[in-house]
Amino acid sequence: MGRILLAATLLIASIGTSIVSAQGPGWIRVAFINVGQGDSIWLHGEDQYDVLIDGGRLAAGPTVVAYLQNQGIDDLDLLIITHSDSDHIGGLVSVLRSTYTIEAVADNGLPCSTSICQTLTAELVKRGLTPTPLVAGQSLNAVLINLQVLNPQPILSGDDNEDSVVIRAVHGQIAILLTGDISTTAETTLMANDLPLQAQVLKVAHHGSKYSTGENFLATVQPTLAVISVGDNSYGHPAPETLDRLAASGAQILRTDQIGTIILYSDGNSFWTAQATYAVFLPLILREFSSPPPTPTPITLPSPPPPQVRITHIEYNPPGDDVQGEYVEIQNQGENTQALTNWTLSDQAGNTFTFPEFLIGSGQFVKVWTKAGSNDSQNLYWGRNQAVWNNDGDCAYLKDHNGGLISTYCYPP
Repeated sequence: MGRILLAATLLIASIGTSIVSAQGPGWIRVAFINVGQGDSIWLHGEDQYDVLIDGGRLAAGPTVVAYLQNQGIDDLDLLIITHSDSDHIGGLVSVLRSTYTIEAVADNGLPCSTSICQTLTAELVKRGLTPTPLVAGQSLNAVLINLQVLNPQPILSGDDNEDSVVIRAVHGQIAILLTGDISTTAETTLMANDLPLQAQVLKVAHHGSKYSTGENFLATVQPTLAVISVGDNSYGHPAPETLDRLAASGAQILRTDQIGTIILYSDGNSFWTAQATYAVFLPLILREFSSPPPTPTPITLPSPPPPQVRITHIEYNPPGDDVQGEYVEIQNQGENTQALTNWTLSDQAGNTFTFPEFLIGSGQFVKVWTKAGSNDSQNLYWGRNQAVWNNDGDCAYLKDHNGGLISTYCYPP
């Protein structure tokens, strides 16, 4: 497929200043593969872009390989290793020993010394694959899906669980938060760093450990659906305390140990779930349905609050060069970070500025300048050589990516 280097295939950008949104129509599939006690998650876009995150224990490897083969997958565009726990990396040995083409690998950047990790490393070397360390603030563009990297932080803690790769997968209006094995310590860091955490779907951290998925974290994420990937274990996963916190949050709980592989579909505006029809650890499995997905039973989503983004000022008659000094000031007056990607700003004459990939935090301002310049977190540039805003009065219209009117600002002559 021509993708040979992570840097060449994945658009990496700062989440603090931009976001790559899912482009165009299409549906995606996310499978939480039933690997027993462990994690293995497959993301598949209608555009045939495939990402595998973790692979469960060593014994689960044949299940993961058989599952992907059953879906007609022979090429993985990206393999993400969240951390080196054996119940996350063991099954990847089988994946690497399979016939799959693997284009790129990424991990959390921590060294490891366990025997299973050494085996995995040896298989990567045989493939000529070198994992690229991920860090919070990167954004991986998987075409229909945008993978926002929220963890590990730039300075690693040295604890493999706390430094788990955390991914927020965004498809249109739907977000899926994949949390590896982080605990409430890392959750607190993510919240303190004001990273985008809201998601309709939460992959519960550390198989439902009582030390993860805190109340404040759930209040920030606000999940509609919580998925727990878990099997027989001696750790007490999922912990009753965690299940109680999830229930109190109002999230619907689905567990792989109870219903098997959990398959989630999204069309970018809504999502729904399905259940696979085969048992774990069987190399011969029944084929799921092929694309397009079956008639869904939608999960009812609460209507999101309307964006509270407002035009607050227009500098239409600055001293000196009208073009150089013209700008429109916009503020996010809501409580949540808002993506302005593909929004538009226009005047009464129909002159229109389309926002690039851009996030505006709660309470923050951005100025849209008429003249050209270098975009940053507080300034965007229209790139015009002539004035837009009339000195004798005009109106500005801010519309979202669907063309919905969000804010109007008129000034008199």
